[in-house]
Amino acid sequence: MKKVLATDLDGTLFYPRRYFGLIAKKNVKFLRRYIDDGGRVALITGRSQDFIKKVMKKVARPMDAMTCNGANMMIDGKMIEQKYMSEEEMRSVINYLDEKYHPLAFILMTDNFPSIVAAKRRNIILKLLYRIWYFFQFSYAEKYTFSDRNKPDGLFNNQLKTNKISKLLVFMGLRKKYIELNKEVNKELRAKFSHLEFSWSNQVIEITPHGAEKSKAISKYLEHLNIAPDDCIVAGDSGNDITMFETFRNNVCMGHASNTVKKYATHIVSHYYDIDRFVYEEDKGF
Repeated sequence: MKKVLATDLDGTLFYPRRYFGLIAKKNVKFLRRYIDDGGRVALITGRSQDFIKKVMKKVARPMDAMTCNGANMMIDGKMIEQKYMSEEEMRSVINYLDEKYHPLAFILMTDNFPSIVAAKRRNIILKLLYRIWYFFQFSYAEKYTFSDRNKPDGLFNNQLKTNKISKLLVFMGLRKKYIELNKEVNKELRAKFSHLEFSWSNQVIEITPHGAEKSKAISKYLEHLNIAPDDCIVAGDSGNDITMFETFRNNVCMGHASNTVKKYATHIVSHYYDIDRFVYEEDKGF
C-alpha cells in the first residue's frame, strides 16, 4: 500500500460536488478505509487553513494539510512551517498587473483573514455578484471580507503592511477568454518575478511565496516524514496540479480535467474513490 495520498480538494476530493454534504459519501468512505489501514492523507490545496477544519470534521480522521499551495504545512495537528510574502513583493506584482492587464479584483489571504476581496475602484456590481456567488457555494464557501483598495488605511492595504501574506489571487474576469489569458499571464509572471510561485486555475492566477508550490511542498512534507517519493501518490485536476504530475510518477488526474492538464498525468479516473486501486497497488500500472 502507498504510504501517502497527497490530494487536491476542489475538482478532486470535492468531485462530484456536494453543496450541503461537502464530500461525496463514497469518497469519505474510501479515505476512512485508507487512513484506518495505516495510510496518511495530506490535503494539498489553495484553500485556507480555516477551511481545512471543515474537511477534517467531515472525514473524522487525522489528516495532514498543506494550505495556500503549501505556504502553510501542518503535520499531526501541528503547524510545521509557514511561508509569507512581503508588502514590497506584492506591490511590485500588483502594480505591474494593474498597468498592463487591469484585473477586476485581487484576493488576499493572510493568517487573520482567509479572504479579502479588493477591487481598484468601488465596484458595487462586483460586490453584488460576489455575494450571489458566495451564497450559492453553500458548504464550499470561504469566509471573506470586502475592502476598498483606494483607501490607504483600508483592510487590504493594512494587511499588506503586515508582511505576512500567504497567498494573492488575481481575478481577471468572468468570461471564458480569461482562462486562456491566465495561462499566458502566468508564464509571463513566472519569468518576470522568479522569486515567487505562480500557478493558474480557470479564471484565477495564484501567487504564493517562494517554495510554496504544490510539488515542492509535498517533497518537503515527505522529507520531513522520511518517506520516499515512490511511496506517495498525488491526485489533482487543475493547472496548479501540473507540477505534482511532473514531479511524482505515481499520479492520478480526474477525468473531467481539461486536456491541457490531463496530458501531464499518468493515470485518469472518472471517480475519486477509484484511486483506491492505485493506493492499494491493485493496479500494476505503477
